[in-house]
Amino acid sequence: MTFKDDNRSRLEEELTQFRRDLEPLENQAMLIRGRHGHFGEWVDMTQHWIEHLKKVIATYEAILARDPKSPATGQRPQSE
Repeated sequence: MTFKDDNRSRLEEELTQFRRDLEPLENQAMLIRGRHGHFGEWVDMTQHWIEHLKKVIATYEAILARDPKSPATGQRPQSE
């Protein structure tokens, strides 16, 4: 396995995990709360994290789409 193959595999595994993390947030099965300041009021940060994970997923998909060998593109390299 080359470095490029290993790197692609790692990205694909992380992408799968990000998608798993996003699902319960979108389904409202899990909420994320945080505080503003040290003793601030608790606020719902779920939507912020949904948006963040969607951006991360889109970035990973774009990186993997540049590599035609990646299953994320749904294509295989064309033989020369």
